[in-house]
Amino acid sequence: MVNFDFKLLIENETLAFCESSGTLKMFNVIGAVMRVAKILVPVGLIIVSTASLTKALFEKDNEKISATVRDLFVKAIIALMIFFIPTIIYALFKNVDNKEKTKTVFSQCNLCMKSSDECHLLINKAIKHEEERAQELSLVKRKTIEEYERLALEAAKKAKINEVIIKDNNQNTNSDSNTTFNHITDSENQTQSQKENSNKDLSQEPLIYYEGGVSYGLGCKEFVDSSSYNEDTVNELLSNAKKYLGRSYRSMDCSDFVSATYSDYIPNSTAAGIGQNAENKCVAKNDVKPGDIFLISQYNKSGECTKCSGSTFGNRCNRFQCIMHTGIVVEVKDGKPTKIIHSSGSGVKYDTASKYAYAPGGSNRWYIMFVRPYA
Repeated sequence: MVNFDFKLLIENETLAFCESSGTLKMFNVIGAVMRVAKILVPVGLIIVSTASLTKALFEKDNEKISATVRDLFVKAIIALMIFFIPTIIYALFKNVDNKEKTKTVFSQCNLCMKSSDECHLLINKAIKHEEERAQELSLVKRKTIEEYERLALEAAKKAKINEVIIKDNNQNTNSDSNTTFNHITDSENQTQSQKENSNKDLSQEPLIYYEGGVSYGLGCKEFVDSSSYNEDTVNELLSNAKKYLGRSYRSMDCSDFVSATYSDYIPNSTAAGIGQNAENKCVAKNDVKPGDIFLISQYNKSGECTKCSGSTFGNRCNRFQCIMHTGIVVEVKDGKPTKIIHSSGSGVKYDTASKYAYAPGGSNRWYIMFVRPYA
């Protein structure tokens, strides 16, 4: 398994402090304010003190004259200090450059404070550089994904894969299993023809078998042992999840919520990313427990993944591309999840698990993967 090299991506995204166009613009404004202030403030102080001294002289009040002379002297010193503050700041920046041998780190901020014309040139250069870095970052991400998919495909071809399929929809018309796991059966029930088709599809989508609906185990490479369940850990996780109740979806979407709750086990990621990071820690469909993360997919009425531009999932879709939502199981009864906590359009809340179904004709959303990151 190849994960994203997050350190590499962060390094590609990070610019030195004074190489950022936003930072340079800020220092350009600071420089303009300092250039105006170093003239206006000292002049204002001296004018005020001079006016007070002139008034005291006309009144021939010796005490006032002495006081205003002292005041003028103090304000003249303050004015002189203010006048030279920009020069002192420039010198400090230059000293840091020379001492640390950074040169470009602070010198560009220095230039932006000194000269607006030179700063505009630096800002334009920084913007161009940022655009180039963004393109490089996009390329790194794309190549990482391609490498991940290539290695996953190679690994799947060598592994023994237990195929699972959906029962024919007509066999389940009169049952209540459209909200349960009963629409998924083991490969033992497949006909020889189905098995042949399964093998054909598995060469393209190695980890599941797809047939007109959704198959459990999307993206799973390995299932955890049932003994991996830890009640103390789960209680701690669910307590952690509870403190986010009421948070708006805008401030914490579904994947943000799961990543925050499981911060010790998985990196902050999208729903698909959560699946990728835990694909070796999948939970069997009959072994789901409280605290397990669920990931669901969304299909249209024709059984096509809505995030794959109409392409039938089993043929052309990326195996994590159809994961559209995630959350955490809170309660399980008779081997089936009954209560979940997740972040939906109305924010982080508890919900009934039956909203999400396996069967066509019900909801267009299906559970496709349960994972236990702490296992």
